[in-house]
Amino acid sequence: MIRNAVVRTLEVVVIALAAYAFFFMPVGRRTPWGHVHAIFTTPPAKEAAEDVATTGKRMVEEVRAVGADAGVPRGKP
Repeated sequence: MIRNAVVRTLEVVVIALAAYAFFFMPVGRRTPWGHVHAIFTTPPAKEAAEDVATTGKRMVEEVRAVGADAGVPRGKP
């Protein structure tokens, strides 16, 4: 029982240190969070996000259209 509490406490400490390092310790000119933010805010990344959103919306529309026709029998059984 005490062993489990110690293990859980150590897990929380390690996760907290990793989170601190990710947001506050610089790697080069930026923190890891700064690098991720810089990568995903570039114009190509924004275009890719728009393309993914457009494709996702089109897929949802197609699935809904197929679902609307699901109860309609086709041809002879």
